[in-house]
Amino acid sequence: MGEGKTTAAIAYMNENSAERFIYVAPYLSETERIKEACPALHFQLPDNEIFGSKYAHFRWLVLRGENVCITHELFKCLCTDLCEHLKAYHYTLILDEELEVIENYEIKEGDWKLMLDSNLATTAEDGYWKWIDREYDGQLAEIKQLMDRHSLEKYGEKTAIWKLPAENLEAFDNVYVLTYMFLGSVMDAYCQMEGLAYEYYHIEETGFVKGYKAANKERIKRLISIYEGRLNTVGDATNALSKSWCDRNTRMPLLKNNIYNYFHNIESSPSEFNMWSCFKKKQRYLKGNGYARGFVPFNTRATNDYSNKKVLAYVVNSYLNPVIVQYVRKHEVELNSDTFALSCMLQWIWRSQIRNGKPIDIYIPSKRMRDLMIEWLYNEI
Repeated sequence: MGEGKTTAAIAYMNENSAERFIYVAPYLSETERIKEACPALHFQLPDNEIFGSKYAHFRWLVLRGENVCITHELFKCLCTDLCEHLKAYHYTLILDEELEVIENYEIKEGDWKLMLDSNLATTAEDGYWKWIDREYDGQLAEIKQLMDRHSLEKYGEKTAIWKLPAENLEAFDNVYVLTYMFLGSVMDAYCQMEGLAYEYYHIEETGFVKGYKAANKERIKRLISIYEGRLNTVGDATNALSKSWCDRNTRMPLLKNNIYNYFHNIESSPSEFNMWSCFKKKQRYLKGNGYARGFVPFNTRATNDYSNKKVLAYVVNSYLNPVIVQYVRKHEVELNSDTFALSCMLQWIWRSQIRNGKPIDIYIPSKRMRDLMIEWLYNEI
């Protein structure tokens, strides 16, 4: 994190302006940054006012062979009928941060009943849900659209897994994923499942260089001060501060007091420098004076918007969705919740001023998460 992956990608594109690129970023603001940084490539940003939807405009731009910047969410809408055009123009795909490629797609009980009782959909031989009624345009139109993209797989009697079709990546001449800790991620598992081989690069002054390079932990250790004190006792249990713990636990007032105490009394930090996170549904219970406006979602990546923050509280104990873990295991690939949790936390921390080489103080009340952080700092993982 903070090693200049996006800067290296910009340099690569400017040096290879004869190629065609699709650049995919988590946030709209980052797509605008790419357009400004690569004037010779004339990147286009899809607009929903031109063709009625951003995807329709994106499709039109690809048919013309334009360089295009889009968000992760728009790329996930890619229809396989566009793949032949991507191949014909020999596009290179650059993904800024790994893409969510496998998700538990929840369908309401009433929608399942309507879909099955009305014989609107069935499962094909390959295990994917297939929409039958080609003229349908009712309340289940979104589900129909996903089935038409061949991206909803049956998993259990009334469970659907959304998975990015592998051909959407195979349509590109080259695919670069700009991320850290890819090994063990959901996208890594997806690549194993789909037989998509990859190789590592690292960043040097010259740009992308083939091969893995470990993070400079010695420099990082000197920049991070992790709180060790009585405010941590609330997170001693292994599952403390997890989603299920937060949903059933009555210790939210204590946790809120701890966060307030850390920012106000332990660190005496002005609100403008404070950054904190918890599960979104618990934000209203835990926010308080002097830090409420510093909330940043716990899985935030790829943004420089918080690079002035220097006092942090990461009040999260995150685990992978068990349905995704079981689904991937069914395909003989293992996922590790510790790897997932550590990656999310590191990416969040690197939104702060540490990305600029400046020191930070951080409160991590979950013992599991704090141990993962310390292990990462002092071991080669």
